Amino acid sequence: VMTDRFQSRRNASATSVMAFDASDLTRSTTMNARDFIAAQAGVFFTVCNGTRGSSCIWSRGRRVEPVVYVDEFLHMGGLDYLASFYPGEFHMVEVYNRGTHIRVYTPAFMKRAAEQRIVPLPLMGMSQFRRR
Repeated sequence: VMTDRFQSRRNASATSVMAFDASDLTRSTTMNARDFIAAQAGVFFTVCNGTRGSSCIWSRGRRVEPVVYVDEFLHMGGLDYLASFYPGEFHMVEVYNRGTHIRVYTPAFMKRAAEQRIVPLPLMGMSQFRRR
């Protein structure tokens, strides 16, 4: 049931979406979740401009700092945070719009979501990632 809820949200997205489940993540040979996303979704990393020193991606010829959600909460430090986890530590990864928007979910969150019938949050603000 939870998978259907997330699939419905992905289907309603106006951008490209790649989703990876627990079996994809546990079979991965990459060193961390950030590298998994790069390898599987074709995302190219670069250093962001400015003083933050965080990781950005190349999207349509420009640097973009991806928006990263962990268990439906916005996480500052996004890609750098994901570099500290092995891919198998997550239950699901969703990559929207060529990596500009990434959502990852832990097994504990997915278990709680199934038990409490949590509905995934809508993808607010995704239009800001589409280039006009």
